[in-house]
Amino acid sequence: MKNITWDAKSTTDNDRSQFPGMAIESYLLGHKDLSNFERYIQEMARMWSSSPNLTVKDLNQIKVATLVIVGDHHDVSLSHTIEMHQALTNSQLFVVPGGTHFVHQEKPELLHKVMHDFLME
Repeated sequence: MKNITWDAKSTTDNDRSQFPGMAIESYLLGHKDLSNFERYIQEMARMWSSSPNLTVKDLNQIKVATLVIVGDHHDVSLSHTIEMHQALTNSQLFVVPGGTHFVHQEKPELLHKVMHDFLME
């Protein structure tokens, strides 16, 4: 993962059902074109392969109200997410039915409602 690249001319790299092409739509929400997309993918890959390095003890020290959101079709396991939720002493967990890592695009209305309700508490 640390050495991932993106070729603008590659059909495979631009397949939006596969990585890294699946990140193009999200990337374009904040950028006018794909001129820096490869650098973005490389930075993300470095982050994914090296962090976060938080322990359960680290998470136990977070006292602010925290909303943990995960899709039930996410690439992070539900058991790992539950462990994180349990380590955060003041957290709520929301598992999005049918959601993946791109739940903000898949179910924005549901996500906004849950976040709004959490913030209003």
